Amino acid sequence: MSNLNSNSHKKFERYIQDLYDRKSFNDEIVEIRRRFDIPVAGYPQRPVMDCPPLECACRDDSERFKEFMTEVKKLSKKYHISLLDGVDIFSSYIYYNSKELVINHSGQNLCMCADLKEEYEDPFEKDTIESWNDIYPIAVRISPYASKRDILDFVEKTFKHHIEPLQKLHRAEGVTIGKSRKRDESVQERNDFIYSHEDKSIKEIRELVSEKYGFDGVLDDGHISKILQIERKRRQ
Repeated sequence: MSNLNSNSHKKFERYIQDLYDRKSFNDEIVEIRRRFDIPVAGYPQRPVMDCPPLECACRDDSERFKEFMTEVKKLSKKYHISLLDGVDIFSSYIYYNSKELVINHSGQNLCMCADLKEEYEDPFEKDTIESWNDIYPIAVRISPYASKRDILDFVEKTFKHHIEPLQKLHRAEGVTIGKSRKRDESVQERNDFIYSHEDKSIKEIRELVSEKYGFDGVLDDGHISKILQIERKRRQ
């Protein structure tokens, strides 16, 4: 739970939600569904969402399932998400169109606490370790005798000259993880509503917004145009 309450987990969560809204990402998902005979909109969501679903053709075909997992791993690497997180998140979205994050021990975070000695002596699956090295390429090695104050002081005094330069060295162009902005849920709901009617004229959208949200939702034409511009860009 301490991971889930951290700011970096919240950034991670917003990044995933932004992916779900991105047209190019959803085009990839639809293509994977077609390739593996999964309904274009995914299977109906249910209380227990088996992965793979009972009716999925690749459930009883080990080779097809391996091919499916290869595609999921490619997505994880492309969007800079650790393998354990990516397999759970993307499988659930591909199969069921579920946007609810599947929480596992990997933490879904921009930072990770790991026992390096244990990993070295009893390594996980090779793909998982390589994934962690790609997603978390910078390490602050901590002595078991360091106090919390020692650790915080070290980060505070070395961040600008040691940690940040390494971060910049390993950043990939165009990756927005860590930059996803927090949005007011009610405002975003309204913006999603406006975007869902982007094929209509500004006047028609203004009337629909006024009808749905009443006086509090009244927007002028310039504001509606700006919202459409922002939402189109966010979903590219």
